[in-house]
Amino acid sequence: MKPKDVVIIGGGISGLTAAYQLVKRGREHGGRFRVRVLEAESETGGQARAFNVNGFIVEHGSHVFFNYYRTILGMIDELRADDDANPTSKMPGLSRVPGWTICDPYGRRVTLKQSPNLPVVLATLPSMLQIPWLTYWERIRLAWAAFKLMETPFSEYKELDKQSSFELGTGLGYSDVGAMTWNAASLGLTNLFVQEQSGALFAGKHRLLINQPDGLAYQLPAGDLSELFARPMTRKLERLGVQITLNALVKSIDREVPAKRTRIDFTTPEGAESIEADHVILASSPWVAKTLVPWVTAPWTELQPVSPVITVVLRLSGKVKQSADDRELGCSREHWSFSVVTDLSQFWPDFAGDKTVIRCEVGHADMLAGGVDADKDALVAEIKRDLDRLFPEVVGMTVEKAELHREGKHLYTKWSKGQFSKKPEDRDVGKGVFLAGDWTSKGTIGMEAAANSGFEAANHVLAAEKLPLAEYQDVPLI
Repeated sequence: MKPKDVVIIGGGISGLTAAYQLVKRGREHGGRFRVRVLEAESETGGQARAFNVNGFIVEHGSHVFFNYYRTILGMIDELRADDDANPTSKMPGLSRVPGWTICDPYGRRVTLKQSPNLPVVLATLPSMLQIPWLTYWERIRLAWAAFKLMETPFSEYKELDKQSSFELGTGLGYSDVGAMTWNAASLGLTNLFVQEQSGALFAGKHRLLINQPDGLAYQLPAGDLSELFARPMTRKLERLGVQITLNALVKSIDREVPAKRTRIDFTTPEGAESIEADHVILASSPWVAKTLVPWVTAPWTELQPVSPVITVVLRLSGKVKQSADDRELGCSREHWSFSVVTDLSQFWPDFAGDKTVIRCEVGHADMLAGGVDADKDALVAEIKRDLDRLFPEVVGMTVEKAELHREGKHLYTKWSKGQFSKKPEDRDVGKGVFLAGDWTSKGTIGMEAAANSGFEAANHVLAAEKLPLAEYQDVPLI
């Protein structure tokens, strides 16, 4: 049987996952697919990648792998065991952190984690009852509201989306400071304030993080994020015969009705090209996707990106002992210059030594003077002042080197109040095109949702060709 042509637009986690599942399943049935990936950037990876900036590895934000992640961690294990995908063993390890550490506006910290000796629904209670800046009554109210949220079925999320996280949390019993405290525990996942974030996402994070066994534990890449998935997966796909075209800017998609083939027009630095495919997977952001499927008028076409992010990596002149057990700190951007702080020198071999290398993710960079284009020296000075009050040891240290990455393009979808309900109802948007991307997932957001969306989009193609579907565990909300 002649192989079917599949074109995947977008080489992020979702696009690469879809390509891998199709070529793998197709080979099991006699090589049923010819797969081509068109990526607009000069490298694959999308939101999940890092950049070498003058000798410093600077990620696009901070990326963590929570314990409920199964799909992407399974693929990473496959890649790690493949000598062709990981030829020089460059894939970084994953360092496990037992719980999420948050701090208040004064730098007081507490680590939220599950007790292994309690049932899942009660396992986070001891941590909640020890948050030092809440009164005892506020802690009880927080615990009760959290229990109600994590038991809310996914079928009610559209109703929850009518409220902001703050409105929902305080309505259920959170105190004002309690709601802001919980948001600090997961701010890096959304870069939204609790006052604007969708109540549906607030409930989803409760259900995923504290209603899963050891759900608040997570793993951090101990090195270059691009080498953990995007680059090894790209090498594997190319070895399997997938053609990956970089710097390919897709201009239009249309269905040639008589031939039942979809035409894709795109440009590269070499010029304009047109190709045809039996199936197309559109694995891009909603604001890019809507320009390529103008025949669609669904609510998702109104979705917008979240505010820009700046990631700053800086080396201090001494060793900060106070950061030894706080590999990731969740902070409120209303009180700090950064939303997430990570001491990379604790677990990155590249930064080991007698100096401290800290990564700061500055969410809501639009709040800075100058926004995402804020002056580098002024921003580093602002971050240093906040590091001084977070870790008093830092006061006597100097910043020896600092590099940053400004991100205003590869951004998460802005899941503010009223937006969660606009997720696509169906991946099939007609003319042989299927949607993929974390924003299309039934669950919340992030790398696991992106990988699962790749599986599901691939399954639409497999179903159209009457082939067995690829098995995976979706984000466990339903």
